[in-house]
Amino acid sequence: MDLAVQRYNLTASFSTKELCGLALQINRSCASIPANIAEGHERGSRKGYVQFLWIAHGSSCELKAHILLSDYRSDWA
Repeated sequence: MDLAVQRYNLTASFSTKELCGLALQINRSCASIPANIAEGHERGSRKGYVQFLWIAHGSSCELKAHILLSDYRSDWA
């Protein structure tokens, strides 16, 4: 939940143009992290759960990249 709150705080300052691009990607990768963990948990096997944990990890790396890019967004204007 803390991650979602931080995401909303970050994207609140985005322009309309940015909301259509980078913010959407941040929202999607942020939402996919807990969704993949939940899906893996429901798979009922350790192997399936671990597979979805790796997918969630990949989404967290994607989120990190998007956040790093957002630090440079003021240069894009």
